[in-house]
Amino acid sequence: MVYLDDVLIFLKIYEEHVKYVKRVLQALKDHSLSVKIEKCEFYKTEVKFLRYIISREGIRMDPEKIKAVLD
Repeated sequence: MVYLDDVLIFLKIYEEHVKYVKRVLQALKDHSLSVKIEKCEFYKTEVKFLRYIISREGIRMDPEKIKAVLD
């Protein structure tokens, strides 16, 4: 998934995930694009992205973002 300058790679199977990470990094290199390593996160089981939490269980809204509405 790509959104503006963010790239997310998520797969349920670890070995497939590693293949896709390598493919994406190679594609970036092939097109002379770079990443800021300090902004990169690798092999996470859960990430917050655009007010959502993406994990192995699926995609759900970030409870912190809906707390104001609930309160």
